[in-house]
Amino acid sequence: MSLSYGLKIGTPNNDALTQAVKDLAFTSQYPTLKMILSGDISVTTDGSGDGTTSVAHNLGFAPAYFAFQKRTVQWTTLDASSYANAYVPDPGTANQWGGDYHHMLHVYTDTTNIYLQAKGAAASTTYTIHYILFLDLSEAYTGADIASTGNIGLKISREGENVLTAKKYQLAYSSRCKSIQYYDVNYKTTTLTLPIMYASPVDTEVEEGTYVDIAHGLGYPPFFLAFFRSDTYIPTISYSVPFLGVNAADNFSNGVAGFCDATRVRLSFWRKSFWSAPSPDPSWAAETITLKIHIFTEDLSQTFSAL
Repeated sequence: MSLSYGLKIGTPNNDALTQAVKDLAFTSQYPTLKMILSGDISVTTDGSGDGTTSVAHNLGFAPAYFAFQKRTVQWTTLDASSYANAYVPDPGTANQWGGDYHHMLHVYTDTTNIYLQAKGAAASTTYTIHYILFLDLSEAYTGADIASTGNIGLKISREGENVLTAKKYQLAYSSRCKSIQYYDVNYKTTTLTLPIMYASPVDTEVEEGTYVDIAHGLGYPPFFLAFFRSDTYIPTISYSVPFLGVNAADNFSNGVAGFCDATRVRLSFWRKSFWSAPSPDPSWAAETITLKIHIFTEDLSQTFSAL
């Protein structure tokens, strides 16, 4: 439904009154993601690769969040270079950077803290995560509002909410928080094609990888989201990055990973085929992949607090 009241901001050279909701720069009909706290959290594992640490937020509810692992990345299957001060999205999902799978790292929130847990990770190793917490909820919550620092600033309420009495998480926009904003110059859609690949009794384990670099020109590592669609791997579905696929024998067989630094967003693509008689893995057909990369203005190397 299109509202005839509220605040609408159109994109340059377009009429906000006639633009579709998806094309507007802002509309009070729908809330923005309202960033209230960001920072780094580190955990050092014990001899078994385990460890848990936390940082207090004291919001009174479990907030929605994003998390990136901060590390030096290198994957020699693709190139010989290493990239310091890189940020890898979703540390709870497998990725190729560094040649191992960091599905042993978990980030989660509750009513008081954000946690970083390592379980069966590398022993005696320090892992650092950059987190972004939002005033938006990850759970049902009807409790008291968080503490306020005053009434100076801009508040925009959602439909049906009184802007003077609405709780902060009920607002469509609050200048107290930072909004996650598109860096429209670098919304990218691109495609690449991977060649046919198969293992054989002569070469029983075949592996290949390639990557795409998106130069963003921001001079700092930006928050980003990436998605892909394959013409051979359930082509009607868009998958988020990172992604890990398994074959019929529950072996890792393909994956898509990514990282950003001050220069680029890189997405990598990896496939592996095994020969194991009498039922070898099927060969990988030639595959065309369509990518969508959303780059935002948020600097992952900086911290922010509105608390």
